[in-house]
Amino acid sequence: MTKGDIITDPKESFYRRAYRKDKKYVDPKTGNFISRAFTPRPKRDNGMLSVDLVRLTTPENTVMDADKFAIAEVQNSDIINLGLESIYDPVEANGLPENLAHCLICCIDEDDESIAGILARKSKRIYLAEGE
Repeated sequence: MTKGDIITDPKESFYRRAYRKDKKYVDPKTGNFISRAFTPRPKRDNGMLSVDLVRLTTPENTVMDADKFAIAEVQNSDIINLGLESIYDPVEANGLPENLAHCLICCIDEDDESIAGILARKSKRIYLAEGE
């Protein structure tokens, strides 16, 4: 796979992380991600969400700090069914691989809040530690 490739296999899945203790991203009652966790930031994300390709990483590598972040898994089939695309976008720093699992979910209409809500409902929370 090379940078910019569209991931078309519906069986692929992605990890998305969000602030764990912030009720804007994770419902404190259910622990489930809410739509804000799948909403691109208007001035920064250009209609794209940063995710990691599951088969190229681990939940621990994606979350980095389990005290600070929560992680959810979303299926590429759901992304495709919403008319979105998943694009391979490995991150490098100083010419060296920093995150080879990095991808982008793109083509999200920032004015369509239903997309983020659907992705949140379809996602599955991954728990890394007991009592999380």
